[in-house]
Amino acid sequence: MEVYNLYVNSGTSYSLITLPLFLIQLVSVVLSVYTITSYANRRNQMRLCTLILILLVGWHLLATVFFLVLPDADKQESFGLHGFAVLPLVSILLTYLAKRAIRADEELVRSADRIR
Repeated sequence: MEVYNLYVNSGTSYSLITLPLFLIQLVSVVLSVYTITSYANRRNQMRLCTLILILLVGWHLLATVFFLVLPDADKQESFGLHGFAVLPLVSILLTYLAKRAIRADEELVRSADRIR
């Protein structure tokens, strides 16, 4: 049994049971690109970063549920994680760092406005 974000390959058939994992990552990628391009509105960027963080943490929770549920469906097959499963963790870290930098930039702009 090979498990991917989009489908599960059991050797003889494909199942779309893991489609929500794919959709969550697709939405987070689209929101990330939009967040990067909306640099003029820092408050909106911070809100979107928070939403992306929630989506990615939800992805990990859902992936954990699939990790615990899918092996019970077929005891003879093994379920393994590939190296790419760590990429959402990297995305969580980078999104958090981006949110911190955006917040620091917003505070810098506000302090410069007070000096005037």
